[in-house]
Amino acid sequence: MRYPIVAGTFYSSDKAQLKDSVSALLSKKQVGARINSIGAIFVPNGKYSETEDLMGAAYSELSGLAENTTFVIIGPNTLKRGKPVAISQECWITPLGKVEYDRDFAELIKQHSTFAEFDDFAHMYEPSIEIQLPFIQNLVESPKMVAISVCMSNKAIVYDLVNAIIAAAGLCKKNIMLIAACDFITKDDSLAAETETNRYLEMLSICGEGDFDNFANHMEASNGFSNLSIFLIPLLFSLRRNFSPLVAGKKIVKTGVKAQSRSYLSVIYYK
Repeated sequence: MRYPIVAGTFYSSDKAQLKDSVSALLSKKQVGARINSIGAIFVPNGKYSETEDLMGAAYSELSGLAENTTFVIIGPNTLKRGKPVAISQECWITPLGKVEYDRDFAELIKQHSTFAEFDDFAHMYEPSIEIQLPFIQNLVESPKMVAISVCMSNKAIVYDLVNAIIAAAGLCKKNIMLIAACDFITKDDSLAAETETNRYLEMLSICGEGDFDNFANHMEASNGFSNLSIFLIPLLFSLRRNFSPLVAGKKIVKTGVKAQSRSYLSVIYYK
């Protein structure tokens, strides 16, 4: 069992308070009239005090998901402990209860991936996946998930994981929702972070599957991305399924290191 490590710091450890606050965020639909279905979302990795509005903007559009949906959640391994691409084999606990590990789906992902390995050590001290769970627990009654951490920015890993997830979903015929969680870009000051973020969002808005390599190469050339693979995985996954990106929110936050600033995004991949 993977117990919470950031309850009480990144989000409330009080069950009733947490449920009420997340429920309120999920009730604020912002984009729904334009959306028929959603294939994936990209959300921030950060304290709720900084990111909950962006998280709510994406998760609020997932209401009505089937109860048998498996959530594939991908987050960064910032401490670089354990395997480079690590699948957790544990159920995860939050103040709202337990999220079950979907063993069958995880096994299929591993079978079809070159890089993914089972490793819970990589997840032990990382908050990015944990902080997604209270939102998921408010969306479906008994959620199941596969948690995957990635510590390398590498296009080969992006293709490998997307191929493996799509293959696994086809074989087990499950409803899946892909969620990727990390910060977007970090720069020396807020203006640079804003300018660079807007530049890549413009490119994202016109990116098709045939443009994916060029888009990824442009992003690789920037020195501001520490979690590039995690951002690119839901993009490629969605392009393969003819979903389009819609930016539901953006925020620039100072990191506390001199004038350095970081951008957070909320992106919905929809039809």
